[in-house]
Amino acid sequence: MQHPHARIPAAALAALTLLALKPGPGPAGTPAAWHPAHEVTLTLPGEPGRPFVLEGRVVGAADSVPLRGVHVHFYHADAHGHYSEKRDEPPRLAGDLVSGAHGEYRVRTVLPGMYDGMPHVHIAVIDGNGISTFLILTLCRLHGPGSDSVYATLPNYPRLPASDHQLHFANVEPADGGGFVCHWDLPAPSTAGTPAR
Repeated sequence: MQHPHARIPAAALAALTLLALKPGPGPAGTPAAWHPAHEVTLTLPGEPGRPFVLEGRVVGAADSVPLRGVHVHFYHADAHGHYSEKRDEPPRLAGDLVSGAHGEYRVRTVLPGMYDGMPHVHIAVIDGNGISTFLILTLCRLHGPGSDSVYATLPNYPRLPASDHQLHFANVEPADGGGFVCHWDLPAPSTAGTPAR
């Protein structure tokens, strides 16, 4: 099965990410272009949608060693499946972080809505030379949704599909307070950071 964004040329993904990296107002008036911490919040208070936390470690793609100091950019559609209010604007829900001393990262936002396929998060890992590696994380669920219509929007896979160098899959779980959480180790080129000690 081909993911809808798998057919987008790499140059188009790069252009979208560069647009998203433009400085501008971020949550609570902070700049969107750079957050030198291992946590970032992509939403302002009152953003429609269910709370969602994506967290884990940034690890070397080849050896799974945790990497510290890795610059990572995230963006996704809002709960209604819209990236921005106008077609030519960068994504609204976007931000950057730098992985922590043990490779840890945490993104606080809302669960992405449906846009051209399954809910997903776009990720750019930016190395010290400014070269980006682009990933798409498709959000799935392992369990039945019960009566939760939002959780039901996530595809159900008893076994996650195999990931490739760009397209990845991870399970989302219900969290306390009516939100959701996804624990996922983000693969990055080993040259993007320093091995955590």
